[in-house]
Amino acid sequence: MTKKLLIVDDDPAIASLIGEVLEREPDTEVKIARNGKEAITILGEFSPDLVISDYAMPEMDGITLLHTIREKDPTLPFIIFTGRGSEGVAMNALNLGATLYLRKNEDYTVLFSLIRDTVASLLDERKNAQERISRLETCRSVVENQVDLIVRYTPDMRLTFCNPAFCRYLGEDEENLVGNPYPDYYLKEGETLTRHLASISSTSPVVECDQRVALPDGRSGWHEACTCAVNGPSRGVLEYQTVARDITRRKMAEESLRRANKRLSLLNCSIRHDVLNQIIVLQGYIELCKALNPEGELGEYFNRESQSVEKIRESIALTRVYQDLGAREPEWISIAGCLAEIPLPRNCRDKLVVEVEGIEIYADPLVRTAFQNLMENSHIHAGEFTTMRWSSAPDGADLLLCYSDDGKGIPEWKKEDLFKPGMGDNNGYGLYLVKEILSITGMEIRERGSEGRGVRFEIRVPAGVFRRT
Repeated sequence: MTKKLLIVDDDPAIASLIGEVLEREPDTEVKIARNGKEAITILGEFSPDLVISDYAMPEMDGITLLHTIREKDPTLPFIIFTGRGSEGVAMNALNLGATLYLRKNEDYTVLFSLIRDTVASLLDERKNAQERISRLETCRSVVENQVDLIVRYTPDMRLTFCNPAFCRYLGEDEENLVGNPYPDYYLKEGETLTRHLASISSTSPVVECDQRVALPDGRSGWHEACTCAVNGPSRGVLEYQTVARDITRRKMAEESLRRANKRLSLLNCSIRHDVLNQIIVLQGYIELCKALNPEGELGEYFNRESQSVEKIRESIALTRVYQDLGAREPEWISIAGCLAEIPLPRNCRDKLVVEVEGIEIYADPLVRTAFQNLMENSHIHAGEFTTMRWSSAPDGADLLLCYSDDGKGIPEWKKEDLFKPGMGDNNGYGLYLVKEILSITGMEIRERGSEGRGVRFEIRVPAGVFRRT
């Protein structure tokens, strides 16, 4: 980028000499004016990055030129060039806004070196200042044009800043908000925000919460708010800054979904109850028929009917588990704590080895059912085994959570369809249900064991879905 310099001096020889010294620097362009009036004309066309001006000049001296420039550009670097004995002039120039002054002397080698170094330093300072201003303007533009609501306030809830989006949301002018306490009507459940502010610490500097709010017209809404503390020099909290987004529509949709799920759950319970009652009746009549004619071909048909009815009963019972799948929000669950709560036969509990202490996963609460299913499969299908083991290992940014036993394992020909519905030895939905429960928060499961050596189920837990405590 070319640096533009303007030299103002009524002595053309001195001006040209200084110009030649400065133009030796790369990417430098120099213009020369013989007096202040000519400099004003050049300023409008040239837009210099720095001005070097003599003081004593005809028509307009350096001080008058400085005063004129400062009215248009208070930040343009201006060096006043004075002769020996003109310290009073130099001090006056500095008081009027000159950047600095240089005194002419007879050692021009030293003077030119000083001019060159001074110009380079001032241009660097101006460039850095312009970059800072540009960054500040960019930040200001981002904040002012942000659709999210941005607000700052003191610990006693007095507003110190709010962006235009916040003002538009409340229908208030900035001057009516800044300097005043948070509007009383806005924080409909103020204790929620107060509780979250109290939880901010050096180890947890940012908190998020869903905050219920209200507008001046009485309408209620919801904000998703992210708040951090702004500390002062003494490390105490100077201000809080909150960035909020209106999530009223999302909350309304969630509430509608909860009501719909509740109605569906009640309907499922009612239908399941009626169907199971009718199955009991059907099974009773089949048993009566078998008692009347227990032998021969008809008796075999009765046995098959009983088996089919039992399959139906098991499938209907399975809907009780599926009814709750995804009905509750995921939560952080301690794996070791979860495994300790799962009921197991005593001979299985004695064989259980847990090596996952201090690990939590973000999962549907039904993950307990998934873990229980895997261990019950060992009890039912593994044959003779001595160990059931839960372990973990890092895999890049992810975590591999592993369950294994040393039983008879699973034949290779079964593995391809292992997690498909209807492929198990009983009702065929156990491992399919495990896969569905884990997938709610992005976890994946696969079987990597060997026939004759036991099963090994590997659950890939993505980054962000597990944490160590």
